[in-house]
Amino acid sequence: MTHKIDCGTCLGTIRKITGELTSTLDVGEVLNHLVRQTAEAMQVKGAALRMLDKDSREFHLSVAWGLSEDYLFKGPIDADYSIAECLRGKIVHIPDVLSDPQVQYPEDAEAEGIVSILSVPMILRERVVGVLRLYSAEPRSYSENELQFARMLADLGTLALEHARLYSGLKKAHDSLIDDFHSWFETSTYNPVGLTEPTRL
Repeated sequence: MTHKIDCGTCLGTIRKITGELTSTLDVGEVLNHLVRQTAEAMQVKGAALRMLDKDSREFHLSVAWGLSEDYLFKGPIDADYSIAECLRGKIVHIPDVLSDPQVQYPEDAEAEGIVSILSVPMILRERVVGVLRLYSAEPRSYSENELQFARMLADLGTLALEHARLYSGLKKAHDSLIDDFHSWFETSTYNPVGLTEPTRL
């Protein structure tokens, strides 16, 4: 089944997300809005954003919308097994979760009412750092414009995370500088120029 998304919906969704990105430092709030608005604009059952843990090679859940906790916490998501083509920067469409070997938990997906999955890589400096996944409750196909729209939303999610990381680094450096100044001020002696020792009688 094909759902057509009009240009106005795409532009309105992007405008809302970029507006939130530039108006708040709460990355969790931005990402929550991003997955909800993505799912609504793409007319799917739900969406989830997962970040890649380089050490464990697992995708860890960041935010989700429209999906049950039972499904979201069904087990570890192995990045090298669960729709692994995303790690090479490719958008992957799974039209039937029960017949595609790339789906790690097909029975759980079926129990959740999921029929198809669209997995979009989140790329930062030519490296995949996470995935944005869209879950449909019916057979679904996507036009090229829809795929590019989904990639753009994934890029906005990546931008939000990088924005938060940079702000956190700046805040940490600022706080450290203030602490160093207070430490120096409390341990140093200050003798104003021209002030002489009091005369002893």
